Amino acid sequence: TLGAEHPDTLARVAELALWLQQAANFGEAATLLHQVLEARERILEPDHADTLTTQHDIGGLLFDHGCAEDGESLLRRAAEGRERSLGLNHPDTLASLSRLVTVLTARGDIESAIVLCRRVLAIRERVLEPNDPATLTSFDKLATLLYEQGDYAAAEPAFQRICQFSQRRLVEIVHLARQHPDRSEADDLVGF
Repeated sequence: TLGAEHPDTLARVAELALWLQQAANFGEAATLLHQVLEARERILEPDHADTLTTQHDIGGLLFDHGCAEDGESLLRRAAEGRERSLGLNHPDTLASLSRLVTVLTARGDIESAIVLCRRVLAIRERVLEPNDPATLTSFDKLATLLYEQGDYAAAEPAFQRICQFSQRRLVEIVHLARQHPDRSEADDLVGF
């Protein structure tokens, strides 16, 4: 056997915890993720990708289920560690920073959320394709934050970009559907 603290065993336990989270068994998921985190912090480097992923996962779970301070703390540790070890342009770093935008928004710290969201968006625009879903998600978050703050003029360009992309995607989907071998089924799917 590999042993309880072998990296492969810990990976499977973390997967089980995420499955339990999906099955709404949050208490057991949190317990397993904490065990995995403790083991990974002991065995691996503090900034090891697996350790940081576990911090991110537990932080999100805790925040989503009422432990806001503990969740935010772990999410910040994960974001800072990912920035140090993976770099600012890495998708995992950006995912952690984006999750922090959600946390700041939920806490009502809209100003900080906007600042961080703009930072994430600028990086995603620089390193990803212009219409990458992650970039568009950042546009949507920023537009929503600006709108909620009452800055409609600043929100409008982001909303327009999202709408333009959505319209282009819909045209592409309709075009593909019309070429589908079972046209009647494809027509039903797109509402023709």
